[in-house]
Amino acid sequence: MSSSSKVLILALDAAEPSLLMRWATQGRLPAVARLLDQGACVRLENPPGLSGATWTTLNTGTTVARHGRYYYSQLRPRSYRTRLVSPKDIEVAPFWSALSDAGRRAILVDVPKTHPVSGLNGIQIVDWANHDGDILDGFLTWPAGLGGRLDRRYGADPFDRRAFGVRGPTDFDAFVRGLCANVERKADLIEDLMQEESWDLMFASWDDAHWAGHFGWRLHDPSHPHHDAALAAAVGDPIERVLTTADRRIGRILGRLDPQTRVVLLASHGMGPGYRTCEMLDPILHRLEGISAGGRRTTYGRLRQVWDGLPGRIHRPLAGVK
Repeated sequence: MSSSSKVLILALDAAEPSLLMRWATQGRLPAVARLLDQGACVRLENPPGLSGATWTTLNTGTTVARHGRYYYSQLRPRSYRTRLVSPKDIEVAPFWSALSDAGRRAILVDVPKTHPVSGLNGIQIVDWANHDGDILDGFLTWPAGLGGRLDRRYGADPFDRRAFGVRGPTDFDAFVRGLCANVERKADLIEDLMQEESWDLMFASWDDAHWAGHFGWRLHDPSHPHHDAALAAAVGDPIERVLTTADRRIGRILGRLDPQTRVVLLASHGMGPGYRTCEMLDPILHRLEGISAGGRRTTYGRLRQVWDGLPGRIHRPLAGVK
């Protein structure tokens, strides 16, 4: 790799690698297929913990034992109480700090679990449109004050990602259209930064496959116990719709690159079916109390139903309340 080579890292947060490989082979993801054909494919082991550990390990090049962050809420040492942990609390610098110190220019777009590096030689945009934005800090940029410029040029988020509770969207087609629109919006930003700014490293991430996987896996997977065949026929596969949109824009980005640019496509920690078991507590308590399944709901059940129905914008500020 020559000293003048640029490096472009494009991340599809939580995109399932097996789906990327299969659909690339089937011709449904031609940009991914091109990268597989012209480069190497490497599987990485996820570190123990949750997504906070995966991204922080990737960004710092250190283990959880070193950087110390595996989730936004962690146990306090020597107690059973928890505390909120922000990316700014991580004492290990991300790898792009070393590039900046060496005089290289870095542009970071929505890399998850990060905090702006003060004095960075470049541009850093944090949580502009991320799946799991930092619960404490939210949208930030370096240099400060870029937010207004981004909104004026690219518009607001196509939909409020936190406007629905943990049960998911009620209008799935609008939900998927919003995700695809956000893929396009962020791709426009990436392409403009590529052309208008000087850079040695560009690291940009889309979170939309993460959202599509969380709420749309049951439509993608006919074997899922909550699969809705009629809804799937009407909406299509949410994951495929989002990934084909991303693949088309990745292909366009690749076509704009200098041939010497090194490209990395990252799928982070993947995605799979999730089965919630919270609803099992009511029947268990009913049996313990000697109440039939058709009897009164437990206090927990009523409270859980109310909590699940609340929008995410209410959940998040209360997450650290004890």
